[in-house]
Amino acid sequence: MASDNPQGTANNRGMLRRGWAALWAILLQRCPQCQKGQMFRGPFTMNDPCPECGILFQREEGTFLGAMYASYVLGAGIIVPIYFLISWLLPSANNFLVASLATVAYLPLVPVIFRYSRVLWVHFERYACPSDVSATAYEKFRLKQIAEQQASRSRGHPANYPD
Repeated sequence: MASDNPQGTANNRGMLRRGWAALWAILLQRCPQCQKGQMFRGPFTMNDPCPECGILFQREEGTFLGAMYASYVLGAGIIVPIYFLISWLLPSANNFLVASLATVAYLPLVPVIFRYSRVLWVHFERYACPSDVSATAYEKFRLKQIAEQQASRSRGHPANYPD
């Protein structure tokens, strides 16, 4: 006998709500944990740690090597349609000209792809391993360094570490 499960429906709504919140945080380039802190403080400069909740975005050296894969997928997802659009608009143009025009049209999007590839990678990494149980030596060192920096600032001493 099948019965309605209001608890299961509530769980599904909660998962859907969390999914939309995560998608919104990715689009706004926000922290995967608190979804409030901005991940970037400049066009190419990342905040590390999150200015709101303090989690590290770069958990180990070489963390953003995986972001290169996201960048490749994002870039291909943009430049391939541009190539086909230009070849459709200019049917008599040779392939080299079409590829050159597609590349020129793609170049202004490079900073956006750079940022979103990192945002996607950090969100993926934090989704795959949300806790700090598997913290690397680099992550432990950075957390200690940040704590010392904050303690130094609270005592009124200038920080010895770059932001």
